Amino acid sequence: MQDCSWIKSISESYKKDILGVKKSKVLLITVPDMWDLNSKDLLLLKRVADVDLFQVKSMDEEQLAKKCEGYDHLMLNMDFLPFPDLNKMDKLTDKFFNHPKIKSLKSINVDMTDADFFSPILAKQKDILIQTCPNAVTRSVAESTLCEITLHAKQRHLAYVADQQCLKTMNLYGKTAGIIGHGYIGQAVGKILSAMGMTVLYNDIKLSKDENTPIEKIFRESDIISIHIPAIQKTTNKSNIGFIDSKLLNLCKGTILINLATDIIVDSPSLVSALNSKKIIGYSVESGRKVTEKLKNYKQVHIAPCSFDSDESRKNVKRIWIQNTISMISGTPENIWS
Repeated sequence: MQDCSWIKSISESYKKDILGVKKSKVLLITVPDMWDLNSKDLLLLKRVADVDLFQVKSMDEEQLAKKCEGYDHLMLNMDFLPFPDLNKMDKLTDKFFNHPKIKSLKSINVDMTDADFFSPILAKQKDILIQTCPNAVTRSVAESTLCEITLHAKQRHLAYVADQQCLKTMNLYGKTAGIIGHGYIGQAVGKILSAMGMTVLYNDIKLSKDENTPIEKIFRESDIISIHIPAIQKTTNKSNIGFIDSKLLNLCKGTILINLATDIIVDSPSLVSALNSKKIIGYSVESGRKVTEKLKNYKQVHIAPCSFDSDESRKNVKRIWIQNTISMISGTPENIWS
């Protein structure tokens, strides 16, 4: 087969030198080995943009802003940025968005399904669009949720067995499951639990009155409750930190609570009280979160492994993440965070 790469080379040179058309500049920053990015992964992106890949273990907002000078688009893996304030939740604050070095930035594309760690208001003020990777980890998180429910229902946690404090196992068939959040993951969990013969109740501000179950009824009537909402609501920018509080937890009567969303959605002191009173008989939260030492001492608490880290999820995130920036450069942006 005849090599025609020279045609493309001449074409690119013509556009750049004669017509003055410049490629968009993309800055891609990630922690080392996070996504195993290689030349094949970035091939399509490099056809439409000049891409600079940097791998760093740690960086603050000001350092990141300085790095963005002259770039049009930022592709960002968030793991190297510290939390400035857990109560505020934003990882990128006005220190970043007001920095003069980001004046050419048009978009920030993050390798997550939501934008908990941004201020959409600040981004909008700077005319910066934020892109995310929706539905990339849905099956992985949904199946991990099922594993956590089964673990608590069947009391197979090693800590129980070692102390011979096993309670009777719980059959899931015929039980009631309350799902907080009717997004991709919440719906997937609901379908799985329905297929197992459970009654599924949903609570979400997006649902109609007929479809939405009041949050108090969810906590009063559910045997199992699974949380699938972001720490910051997409449509209102309202914080959900501490949303699951003592008022709701006190309605429970021996409930299994699964939280593979963000741990600070559940108020820790209220949860400790509910565990002591056995209103909550099983609780799962993801590892890597800022789980308090008190929770680690409870046998009915399971620190779950990362729920989205499957081979399939990694491939999905890389594919959507790269395609997001391509769509932005082509003028047909996808997966924009409101």
